[in-house]
Amino acid sequence: MIDFELQYTRFRYYLTYLTDLRYGGFFGGFRKTRYGHLGAHSTMSSYYFVLSRLFGNFPIKDSDVLVDVGCGRGRVVNWWLRKGCRNRIVGIELDGTIAAEAQRAFRNYGNVEIVHGNALGHIPEDGTVFYLYNPFDRDVMTQFKDRVKERCTRWNEVRVYYVNCEFLDAFRGDPDWTVATNCEEFKGDAAWPVRGLDVGMSYPVAVLEPSAHAIGSRQMDEWGNGTYHLERVTGVQQG
Repeated sequence: MIDFELQYTRFRYYLTYLTDLRYGGFFGGFRKTRYGHLGAHSTMSSYYFVLSRLFGNFPIKDSDVLVDVGCGRGRVVNWWLRKGCRNRIVGIELDGTIAAEAQRAFRNYGNVEIVHGNALGHIPEDGTVFYLYNPFDRDVMTQFKDRVKERCTRWNEVRVYYVNCEFLDAFRGDPDWTVATNCEEFKGDAAWPVRGLDVGMSYPVAVLEPSAHAIGSRQMDEWGNGTYHLERVTGVQQG
């Protein structure tokens, strides 16, 4: 008896491998982490069909700064480049050996920076689009979302794309984030209103953005600190 699910999985892996080669090299593979004690998960690569569906529904703006958290060998970075993104792109990878591979692969791209280190300590202040393929555990995810709030100067533009969102409940009870997901297990909780997300696939994904409450609080803080810029509200550059 033919196992159609197994055959489809094999076909998808083969198609992904061929797409890698088309883009210039193999960017996939699985590598067991040496940093489990830091909450890091093993290195796995995103599927191209997930990237196409996700960013097809949520287009990237020319002004966005793209950040791949746990970039591995760089499949997502490579996909962004091959789709014509000229944005500043930052890949963060904890494993030094894997980071070095990615650095070599993208050494000729002036808009790409591959950073070796812990994501909690290397969140770009100008980052707006953060892509995560389940890179770490719940404790680190909780710290990550708080660090994004602290570090990002373009807070009202931030979007977090969390794929294979195992620890989405790290955002539960946090009024500074709005959550949209296609995962049924996280819906129906009156105490945690989660919006539905239709991206044309069942693969578990979530999109997280600052809440109106959080943006308003940040603006009030900036008013108090004398750093608020009127053009952020009006959209008009002040002379």
